[in-house]
Amino acid sequence: MIGAAEELGIDFVLAHGESAACVMASTHGKLTGGVGVAVVTRGPGLTSAINGLAQATLDRAPLVLISDTVPAEQSERTAHQRLDQVATAAPVTKWSGDLGHHDPTKVVTAAIALAAAAPQAAVHLAFAPSAEQLDWARRVLAAEAAAGGGAFKVDGRMVDPPVLLLARQCLAQRR
Repeated sequence: MIGAAEELGIDFVLAHGESAACVMASTHGKLTGGVGVAVVTRGPGLTSAINGLAQATLDRAPLVLISDTVPAEQSERTAHQRLDQVATAAPVTKWSGDLGHHDPTKVVTAAIALAAAAPQAAVHLAFAPSAEQLDWARRVLAAEAAAGGGAFKVDGRMVDPPVLLLARQCLAQRR
């Protein structure tokens, strides 16, 4: 993921803890006029990010937090990280939901717009790629390779750096 962000020209800043990552990202968003993005791991990673989510929401700072989740096929093996992450983050965010698999580009775009809309606040996306998302991610990366570094579309939509990063993360999570 760090390498994928770097390839896209997105600065990846490693934080000591998840809450600090949220505070850093939301502050970056507030200072730059953009939306800060933080990525945390499942279960304990998300619960550790809760204070940072709350701070972003209470300080009206724009933040999108993406947390990976335990895939359904692994839920019996990873009970120590299985948690209803959407419900956990909901009280301290403007919106908390699953990234889903029907149109991830649209969901990410909507999450960014929601975090940036007044009053600015934290938005949470729980991410567990389905077979359809994995197929979408493969198509995005194939289109990127075919474009040779130029602009490109997938499913009729332009692909920007955050969407490309999501596609790479989707495939990396399944390895």
